[in-house]
Amino acid sequence: MRGLGGTPSVYQQGTYAPADTEGRWMGSIAMDHVGNIAMGFSVSSGTVYPSIRYTGRYASDPLGVMAQGEATLMAGTGSQTHSAARWGDYSSLTLDPIDDCTFWYTNEYIAVTSSA
Repeated sequence: MRGLGGTPSVYQQGTYAPADTEGRWMGSIAMDHVGNIAMGFSVSSGTVYPSIRYTGRYASDPLGVMAQGEATLMAGTGSQTHSAARWGDYSSLTLDPIDDCTFWYTNEYIAVTSSA
């Protein structure tokens, strides 16, 4: 939705799924007051421990494209082994209410392989 008031509408949409062997989940996304978008998420694969990454786009980038690339915030160094354990319940990307342009992100990673 853009602007204040009026009828809400979809301005852009898409799926972020780079063509590689890594899985991404527990995504959280936010847009600042000028239309810049950031997205944080968990990532892992058979060769990557569960880690925290992000991507984004400036308002001037093409719609529907996370043109700023993907980067690692925290590289995990272990895995969760318990099959019933939960992951990422607290993944959240939000904007600072004071300036509406500083992104704050929280997620989880695991430093040492253990059950939870």
